[in-house]
Amino acid sequence: MKLLAFLTIALCAMSSLPVSAGADGQALVGDPTISCFSHRLDRYVARSQPRSCVLFGHREIGPLARFPIYGIEWEAWGSARPVGTRGVDPILGHRMRVMVFGRVKCAGNGARYTMTNVYDTHTGANVVVRLPGCPS
Repeated sequence: MKLLAFLTIALCAMSSLPVSAGADGQALVGDPTISCFSHRLDRYVARSQPRSCVLFGHREIGPLARFPIYGIEWEAWGSARPVGTRGVDPILGHRMRVMVFGRVKCAGNGARYTMTNVYDTHTGANVVVRLPGCPS
């Protein structure tokens, strides 16, 4: 019984550890997701390879940041640093490039990207945003 309790605690602790890709950059088992903000639901929703996403979170330096990006085409989703290309900010009309990283393992054999780097190809602005991790 003590062994079962120990194994349960160890598995719970392991589920919150960062996950790294293999040397060849292959995807993890399960479908990694990213947190996109839904204004309609007024909460974050987990999405995998979203074509559109409102990236909303804390900047690495500075106040909160909100980036609505539509038309994203993802390259290497599931790797350590997938890149979203051809995205467009519908408010400014600028082309945006998105790289997500900071993958953490979630309960249920899934994973979530918790950081994003948003690059405006028109202005050259580059912003790092921390996104919500796995639901508790």
